[in-house]
Amino acid sequence: ILRVFLSAFLLLDATSSGTPTLVGAAASGPTTLTERYRTGRIILRADEDWTSNLPADLFFEGSGNIAVASDGSVFVSNSMRHTIFKFDAAGKFVKTFGRQGQGPGDLTHPGRLSILDGKYLVVGEYATNQRISLFDLDGKFVTIVNTGRFTSQPVALKDGKIAYVSIRGKMELKEMVSIGEVFIVDWKKGAQKSIVLHEIRNPIERMPRGGIVLASAGAVVLGRTHGGGLIVGTTQSPRLDIFSADGFRL
Repeated sequence: ILRVFLSAFLLLDATSSGTPTLVGAAASGPTTLTERYRTGRIILRADEDWTSNLPADLFFEGSGNIAVASDGSVFVSNSMRHTIFKFDAAGKFVKTFGRQGQGPGDLTHPGRLSILDGKYLVVGEYATNQRISLFDLDGKFVTIVNTGRFTSQPVALKDGKIAYVSIRGKMELKEMVSIGEVFIVDWKKGAQKSIVLHEIRNPIERMPRGGIVLASAGAVVLGRTHGGGLIVGTTQSPRLDIFSADGFRL
């Protein structure tokens, strides 16, 4: 499955204006992804050359995430192996880095990845670790950002700022209530602040002999704007809030 996702990056190119285009698009026809989408169906095909030089004893399993650096390098997290895979822009396997553990350079179920200021790979880990790990783009460990609270979905913004969600919850009679609080941390200064809080209510069904069934699963979702700001939304609302990297609502 990850081969298919990775192949999407090979189907994209950038024009001088920065608009994504499809490689091989006819000059007289639609060139941008938006134009192609409006003309009909877009089909992504896996590129079998991707990862073809990956050693036989290494493979992707479990959940993972992808980040792409400005030079085209692709980073893929492997939550089961507690490591990060790096590929060059052509899909050639370069290296792995990270190992299971709690110390500097160690990782525990790495998940979301993003690129900070074009220099650092921001790695989200298991929420209970209460931290974010930073590596340079060669895979060398840089630092651990300790948050002091459950930490998930870290998103690199700009100027050393990283956003993340901290979740806490409680169970009511007919609902599971999750409080998703969004923070922005400056990894160099260590300062962090809360910028918005969302309450997610998921109905539950209690079974006759005990136990519960969660009827749905809502979440707070973070994204990065093109300029390095923050987008915050929830799966239970059509509203999106836009913040600057310093946490001011725009």
